[in-house]
Amino acid sequence: MNKKIVAKQQSIINYYLREYFVQGTKVTTLKNPIIPVERNSSLEHEIMKCSIATALLYDNHSLIINGKFKNGTIPDIVVIGISEPIIYEICKTETEQRLTEKTKKYPFKIKCIKCYEPRKDNTVPKRTFKSRI
Repeated sequence: MNKKIVAKQQSIINYYLREYFVQGTKVTTLKNPIIPVERNSSLEHEIMKCSIATALLYDNHSLIINGKFKNGTIPDIVVIGISEPIIYEICKTETEQRLTEKTKKYPFKIKCIKCYEPRKDNTVPKRTFKSRI
């Protein structure tokens, strides 16, 4: 990548980190592919989060996974290496009312991804997520 493009992308990331996230929030990139796993979430939720994050990382996006906004909300995935950040929220049991409340609290556009129920043999249906950003 061109050095000017990389510098511009880094300045965008730094701006969003300063303005919206609490101090100490870590950015996940393809060079630093750490995907944190939450113990309190379901297995299906974590598999879907890892699948989405991996697809976005392979498309060279910079992500914040389980980062905390200054207003206290914690989205699943935020793509911040672009001019208008996008939040990916993995939904399994949330009602429409709860999703509407979350949408009002988040400062960026939100995409809800449906989390699939496991099969009777405890496997998750194979779904491929392709980012179209």
